[in-house]
Amino acid sequence: MKKKADDYMIDVAKEHEYQNQNEEYSSAFLKWRDDKKNPYGYQFVHDTREHTYVYGEGYVDKKPAHAEKKTLLKCCLLLGITMLVMLAVDVANMLTVRYYFDLNDGADIYYSDFYTHQPIDAEIVMFVAAFNLLKYIVPILVFKFLSRLPVKVMLPMAKGSVKIGAFGVLIMLVVMAIGRIGNFVLAHLFALVNIDSTYYDYIYTENQAVMLVFFIVQCIIAPILMEILFRGLILQTFRQFGDLFAIIITGFVNCLCYYSFSQIVYIFCASLVVGLFTIRTGSIYTAFAMRISSRVLTYIMTALSLQLGYIEGKIAETAICLAIFAGAIVVYSLLINSGGWNFNIKNDESHLTLGEKLKTSATSTALLAWTILTFLMTVFTIKLL
Repeated sequence: MKKKADDYMIDVAKEHEYQNQNEEYSSAFLKWRDDKKNPYGYQFVHDTREHTYVYGEGYVDKKPAHAEKKTLLKCCLLLGITMLVMLAVDVANMLTVRYYFDLNDGADIYYSDFYTHQPIDAEIVMFVAAFNLLKYIVPILVFKFLSRLPVKVMLPMAKGSVKIGAFGVLIMLVVMAIGRIGNFVLAHLFALVNIDSTYYDYIYTENQAVMLVFFIVQCIIAPILMEILFRGLILQTFRQFGDLFAIIITGFVNCLCYYSFSQIVYIFCASLVVGLFTIRTGSIYTAFAMRISSRVLTYIMTALSLQLGYIEGKIAETAICLAIFAGAIVVYSLLINSGGWNFNIKNDESHLTLGEKLKTSATSTALLAWTILTFLMTVFTIKLL
């Protein structure tokens, strides 16, 4: 049987399938990737019947892996620039709070008994709330302006399984509970070497109207902006190199921008979970729900713990965490028994292996510079007992 001309063609953008996404998403992504003026779209079209002559090697086939590596480096440059912008906003926030408002603790709650949490001026709370928004708004604008990623891609809204999305929220709460316990244990260990650990970025003022604004910003608006940046722009852009890699690199940059050694593992795991469920349901709304629910519960637990006192607060936190674990077990059992649990996600690999993509990303100058500066920022914010 005679082959058609199309049978010899390789078109990586057109052949790529985005799992759990609708046709509208795929069409917008394909159009973006096929744009010749777009340096961040991984595209490679080649007729396998054509060969290129290389002096000393003879005729060789063109390889899509070379084009993928080249595009990946450009995307990592874009990511590095975006995260450097975020770092600049965070540095401005920290320096202003510490040296202009003369708040040496940076408005955070620390682990040790030497730290006494007291109300601060309402204007400082409003300032911190404003910078919590700028931290994500500015990088979103930078990434969006440079990448020109379509809104239909950066904000996927496929109608995924409501059950899976709801279970994702519960799993996120489980991760949050484990992370909170783990953070407390790590704080104890750090205290042994005279290092105080940030417990939560919760600040308090006696102005209740301002506290309401802070709660809305901290627990609703900021999480939405965070997910638009990480699970919207960044995750969706890197999906062209494979879903597993996209989830990992997004989780990596997400966890480092918290500047906390005691929270890095928890944030990384939480980011992986959010990325996984975002791709499984095909909707950014899943990420919104998971992140907001986690922030709200964390906020409530922190406020309750401070209100009750150290011992009673830890007992209350432990009881809430145990209730979350019990609820997760019950819901999971019900899903299994009803046959409603179907995760249905695969590793959407590309022409480079996962290891090759990670190594390539590590060679990105901008991303490497941001990683080093973020590490220094984390070290600088360490509080010695």
